[in-house]
Amino acid sequence: MIEHEFPLIARLSLYALGTVEGGRIRTPLDPVAQWLMRHRPALMPTGGAAPALSTIRARTLLLDRMLLDELYRARRAGERLCVWTIGGGFDARWHRMQDEFTDVVVEIREVEDPAILRYKDRWLRDSPFAGRWAQVRVRPKAPEGWTARPRTGARALIILEGPAGRLAPDALKRLLQRLRYETPDARVLLGLPGLPRREGDIWTAFQIRSLGFRVEEDINLGPRGRLMTPDGDELCPGMYPVRVLSLGGRPPGSPAPAARRS
Repeated sequence: MIEHEFPLIARLSLYALGTVEGGRIRTPLDPVAQWLMRHRPALMPTGGAAPALSTIRARTLLLDRMLLDELYRARRAGERLCVWTIGGGFDARWHRMQDEFTDVVVEIREVEDPAILRYKDRWLRDSPFAGRWAQVRVRPKAPEGWTARPRTGARALIILEGPAGRLAPDALKRLLQRLRYETPDARVLLGLPGLPRREGDIWTAFQIRSLGFRVEEDINLGPRGRLMTPDGDELCPGMYPVRVLSLGGRPPGSPAPAARRS
């Protein structure tokens, strides 16, 4: 696999977080993404519309806020967390949010396609972020083997930001079922499309609860048109619908889910 063959959603996310387009002065959201865009220009996606980039930035900020809420709750309860990023592509919360992770996150794990992890590791080992990246425990796995195991002594907090854009709906459902069975007390932060994009790509709260999760928070942002000046200059690009959820697992003291039948 070479750069232009990486999943489009991974390259779009990297571009959305690491660059700035348009007339407004704005700081890139992620310094690791900014560095990779500058030093690995072949990762640049082709045909990425401005509304898609705005949507990715909005989704990232919403998930960041949910993650901060989880860190706050864990800190108040005296809990320790293991943060898992599954199918996150070039996600770099391990660096961008390292100050917020202090004293509550004891381990950071990343599960990703072997080819993506191989390149990501090679590039970051020669970057200004090498020291922090070396502390992330990586597990190369094909998507059908993505999981949040082995377990650690800390409660799992799982971030699924990109899989909905990379997996078919049935495959995403199977991933959620695996996570629910193997890590029943985990909390999951999930990004979903705001509108169905393919057959079966409809996620109602009832369907998510049927997988065994509690829907703690469900945020839907509707589409937004471009914001223009009277002279016809674009102030702000439009945005597609976006949806993010915070899902709870097994409440303390409740029985674990029954084993699945083969």
